[in-house]
Amino acid sequence: MSSSSKDSEMSHLPTKDAVKLCRDTQDIDTILALTNHVDPVVRQRALKEICPCRVKDDIDLFWARVLEMIDDPASNVREQVLHTLCDGSPDHMEMQVLAALEIFNRDPDAYIRRRAHKVLSAYRRSGKWNIL
Repeated sequence: MSSSSKDSEMSHLPTKDAVKLCRDTQDIDTILALTNHVDPVVRQRALKEICPCRVKDDIDLFWARVLEMIDDPASNVREQVLHTLCDGSPDHMEMQVLAALEIFNRDPDAYIRRRAHKVLSAYRRSGKWNIL
């Protein structure tokens, strides 16, 4: 099955089934496909599964997808993107994380703006952004 077929199939799974699949699978392609689900609850859950605090590995495909989701229409998903970027992202992503933080610092959601501001302040003081 091609990845676009898998994406299409996964994006329309019933929410309950998709959330369960997020928890139960270890397949990278499945998790990435679920980040394209129509329901933001599923997208957020899929992002939680690729958080560095869980994966403990530097997987380029995961990071590329996380960065693509910076402008997701759902605030819960953007909040999870912010958390994922600031909870163990590798050093080589410093400039991409800072660019994302600048975007989040102007987010329409006040909570996301506050968290981004907190991380940017910590970065300016200490050079660290993995503080969430």
